[in-house]
Amino acid sequence: MTMFIIPIIVIASILIGVFLTIFIKRPSNVVVLTLAKMEKGDTVPHSYLQHGDEFGSLSKALDSMSFRFQSIFKNIRQNVSAQ
Repeated sequence: MTMFIIPIIVIASILIGVFLTIFIKRPSNVVVLTLAKMEKGDTVPHSYLQHGDEFGSLSKALDSMSFRFQSIFKNIRQNVSAQ
């Protein structure tokens, strides 16, 4: 009986580990890619993560920062063209 339980536990542990890795890695990759675009000067990127966890909070903060950058750059352009 023990010979059947141990492999089942091992397989279940592996599946849980793979699931958790995917669950954590995907949102973090989205945030990293969004930051990389912003680093290159793209103020339009949005991460579009709708999670209720820390990744969702970080995504909302990035989107808010992106919108603020857009507004700041728009104001700068308007002030420069007005002069």
